[in-house]
Amino acid sequence: MGYWIAAALAIRVLGFLNVRAAEPPALRELFVSLGYEAIPLKKTEQGHLVIPARLNGRKTQCTIDSGFTYLAVDASRAGKLPPLDRRDPGLDLPSAAFRQTNATWVRIGHLEIGGRRLEHVPVQSVDWRTGNRRDWLTRLVDGRQSFDSEVVLGADFLRRFHAIIEYQRIPILYLREKTIDAANASRLDLALTNAGFLPIRLYHLETLGWVVPATFDGTRVPLLIDTGASHTLLDDGVVQQLGIKTHASDRHIQGVEGRKTRLMTAQFQEAQIGVFTIPRPVVGVADLSAWNLDRTHRSMFMPRGLVGGTFFSETQSILDCGNQKLWCWPKRR
Repeated sequence: MGYWIAAALAIRVLGFLNVRAAEPPALRELFVSLGYEAIPLKKTEQGHLVIPARLNGRKTQCTIDSGFTYLAVDASRAGKLPPLDRRDPGLDLPSAAFRQTNATWVRIGHLEIGGRRLEHVPVQSVDWRTGNRRDWLTRLVDGRQSFDSEVVLGADFLRRFHAIIEYQRIPILYLREKTIDAANASRLDLALTNAGFLPIRLYHLETLGWVVPATFDGTRVPLLIDTGASHTLLDDGVVQQLGIKTHASDRHIQGVEGRKTRLMTAQFQEAQIGVFTIPRPVVGVADLSAWNLDRTHRSMFMPRGLVGGTFFSETQSILDCGNQKLWCWPKRR
């Protein structure tokens, strides 16, 4: 299942790199030459990446969140939209989408993002305020509204438009209608390699999103790529397995049908995400069984935590959803 972790953690967790990276080269011209549309993003105080849009002709704002599985709209807005007929033979959604409990689906007349106009779009209705209208919605419980937008562009949208997210001083979203061909894919890989970026191969799980291989103190801990989260968070089963001591905080996260679980922290000797080795990272820890990110999963690719925006920003990453690669900038000043 997709889900969302609030970005505004009051504690500092997994601020991976102590030495700031040098500036990587600008790549906008390269992506545009390959047929991508470049759309500048805004980074909010909560750490979310947002983009202006028009929903049925009205101005709105969308959050870019790979931790959500599907395109979603706030329930207060969805009540004015026509419900979705699941018997519609033209409905283009995986069957798993309708197996999610408490999922309400509606249809948007049109959604305009950049130079694209999506018509008759099926979306999930989500109540951002309470979190109990969607099984995998999560947020910090600290008395503040922690969500920025009424529309979420989830993993299905990012995959459909072969999205690339460039984490530089001004983050940019690149969209493309069709899959890039093999020759241009090789050209892109060569250009990024020559520019000094290092690739991490991602795995795609249909009902979750993209997963990156990682280890903590030598133990394999796959992590979900979550552009809607600010920090890294692990299931408490990982720290129990390794015998790592946790430290309680006064914060909670909330998810399935209003269920709350305490947020803790733990310090590891070493973490490795792709090509990056991080000494003695402090990581957020919680019981993630409600989000299907826990020790009960047996698949070697099933995530047991998530990696969020702090890592992407500090490594000045390029997330290539279409080609399933995370390119990171390893150079230091």
